[in-house]
Amino acid sequence: MAHDRGGDEPLTEPDIPELIDNETDSDTFVLVDPGDYAETSKVRAIFDAERNVKKFVAKRGTFTINDEAQLANLVRTFCVEMWPVIVDSIDAGIITEKDVDIQSKNLYYDDLRKFVQLEKLPEPLYHSGRAEWGGSEVTVLDVSTSLTFFNHVSMLKQKLGLGMSIDRIKSAAEV
Repeated sequence: MAHDRGGDEPLTEPDIPELIDNETDSDTFVLVDPGDYAETSKVRAIFDAERNVKKFVAKRGTFTINDEAQLANLVRTFCVEMWPVIVDSIDAGIITEKDVDIQSKNLYYDDLRKFVQLEKLPEPLYHSGRAEWGGSEVTVLDVSTSLTFFNHVSMLKQKLGLGMSIDRIKSAAEV
């Protein structure tokens, strides 16, 4: 690599500060631990998925059948992002499968697992209607069930200590 010091000779220790001064625009260097980066990426994905659901719900007063299908997909994305955290927390003894149950709605750990894994849930959780475009009859997860899953998994997120602002999460050490 050529430098202002003229040539391609090997760098010596005294040359490194000069090279750093010449090659950087700031005094801050970011050291990234791959494990920290992966963890932070996962947390960001969780926050992004949660934010997408909140934005979607905030823009609607009522839900068409198409909106309900889209909401179920957004909620599923959030739950998919949270699922490994939930399972790891159960394995570590931080929470139990009972903590995942939503007994007031007769939804249980296995129902959330099925939702995440795109398996069929009990029939009463669905309803049918005519799609806005194409006009065919479609069956979608009821909006109240989607929101129940979303609210409960959001609560689990808080319980597991992921309730802080994403701006406070840092994946790198500044030197």
